[in-house]
Amino acid sequence: MNSKFLKSPRGELAVWLLVALAMFAGCSSQNRVRAQQSELDNLRRELRYLRDHNAQLQRKLDDLQKKMTEQELSIKQTKADLSAQLLEVSQQVQAVQNQLQDTNYRISSAAQKTGGVYQPPIESSRSGVDTTQSSANLGLDESRELYNTAYRDLIRGNYQLALQGFRQFIQQYPNSDLADNAQYWIGEVFYAQGRFPNAIEEFEKVLKLYHKGDKAPSAILKIGYAYLSIGETEQGKIYLEEVIKEYPDSQEANLAKGRLATLQ
Repeated sequence: MNSKFLKSPRGELAVWLLVALAMFAGCSSQNRVRAQQSELDNLRRELRYLRDHNAQLQRKLDDLQKKMTEQELSIKQTKADLSAQLLEVSQQVQAVQNQLQDTNYRISSAAQKTGGVYQPPIESSRSGVDTTQSSANLGLDESRELYNTAYRDLIRGNYQLALQGFRQFIQQYPNSDLADNAQYWIGEVFYAQGRFPNAIEEFEKVLKLYHKGDKAPSAILKIGYAYLSIGETEQGKIYLEEVIKEYPDSQEANLAKGRLATLQ
């Protein structure tokens, strides 16, 4: 612009317009900066809030997970305790049943001596004595006394004496109706001592030699327990499941189900 134009009224007006535009542009730019700064501050405050809220939620989540873990451990421990108590009570019931059985045997033996089954010696024409029946009764009394003595040693914790007694019983009376019981209690002797591989071997003999006897379910169950005790969980499960499959209505099957439940 030339000086004449600037000095003219129109020139002065143009200058003032330029100055006004510049000032307006400056104010507009400052407003945009302030607006952007305000928006940025709001975003920062929102971010801090979200971070704090997230931290609170994370702490709550950690607390819940901790409580869940503690409850799971408590439930597992409760199941294990109940299973152990159930097993202990079952063994006590089994012991009482065997004591009843032994008592019945002694009563039967006494009845043979005093009742009509017992035959007194018959005098022959030569004053001899027929001792056939007497000898049979005496042998029966001796076998049961040997068995009862071994069983009492087992109950009292005299394991070595019990082991010797039951083995002697099987050796002397292999065809007795108590032979399978004696073999089973040999396994129980080793089980009570924590000698689980030996217990498994003896319980297996029950299944091999007396698979139709009434001690077969208990033998299978205790083999499963023994495997679990030495850390062979899968093998133990196989025997527990076998008890349930082969003897579904037995007490041993119920015990097996309870033990399997603790292994889930």
